[in-house]
Amino acid sequence: IEGLSAVRGALPGALTIQDNPKLTTLDGLEGVEGLGENNGGTSLYLSANAVLWSIKALSGIRGSLPGALTISANPHLTTLDGLQGVEGLGKNSAGDSLCLSSNDVLQSMDALFAVQGSLPGAVIIESNANLTTLDGLRGVQGLGMNHDRDSLHLVSNTALHSIEGLSAV
Repeated sequence: IEGLSAVRGALPGALTIQDNPKLTTLDGLEGVEGLGENNGGTSLYLSANAVLWSIKALSGIRGSLPGALTISANPHLTTLDGLQGVEGLGKNSAGDSLCLSSNDVLQSMDALFAVQGSLPGAVIIESNANLTTLDGLRGVQGLGMNHDRDSLHLVSNTALHSIEGLSAV
């Protein structure tokens, strides 16, 4: 992705990075300052990247994302560092605002600390075996609902010992 280092500013659509078996970082995307959304209502979709361990290159993204944030099946991603500038989330066509699933070594979502206010969709956090808290969501004050009528879906996060991060909801 380093060849994309000339990309600067806000992208009018979504950023989808999926099924890249040798991609370790997102270096080269440091100039991206904002995202739009795709037809499914997703702004950032990171999925099935077998060796991705860092998304710090996304640290230029600032403000609210008009769509959902989905990070799934990235078995080497330990933190969401790089998303500290995200202040709000929209929702996708399924009604979800945030989906974190099957990130085997994800320990922290603290980088989402700037997300504030009510989310229009549901929060789905499932099968993140090493996630211990939801502290990155302390600024969230309300949740919407998805098409399954879920507002909060916490399933099979075996190390999760505290949901205090959602105490403002």
